[in-house]
Amino acid sequence: MKPVRLIIAGALVSWMGIGSAIYAVDWASCGSALDDVRSAADNASDLAQEAGQAKDEFESARDEYQECRQFPEVYDLLKDGCQSQREEAESARENLEVAVQSVTDALDEVDRAMSDVGDSCGHQIVHTTRAQPVPGVSAGNQKICSTLRRSRNGTSSASLMGLCKTVMPETECRACLSAP
Repeated sequence: MKPVRLIIAGALVSWMGIGSAIYAVDWASCGSALDDVRSAADNASDLAQEAGQAKDEFESARDEYQECRQFPEVYDLLKDGCQSQREEAESARENLEVAVQSVTDALDEVDRAMSDVGDSCGHQIVHTTRAQPVPGVSAGNQKICSTLRRSRNGTSSASLMGLCKTVMPETECRACLSAP
């Protein structure tokens, strides 16, 4: 009978040791951290939609300015040398830059929230969101470059290049968009 008791006692001690890991996690904090991820992701999604609208508005304003420059007799209705269209295109470009930066910041917040989930839920979350810096792109443009590169699957190369050139020099755009 003693060997059976030792086996049962050993199994019970082993079971208690394994089970204690389950109780070490504050599951309410884990759930809260997961809610924070959902909220951060919803925010990033909304901002990405706004950035898409800002991109469309910029492209439209840029096209109107280019048409005005090519055919001023038709499109320069204010007879100001297309100054009003240029100002609208510049304003739309600035709005797009702000929108892209907002998306980048929101994605950083998603990263932070995901890290908090790992800490709160006692689970290591492995993700590789940080790309290596792209050679030929200045430090200040690395985040924008990363965002543009993530957009490559759904956007034509010409559109990405056009968008990129509104926020950084063409040489940096070429380096950014040609990187793997």
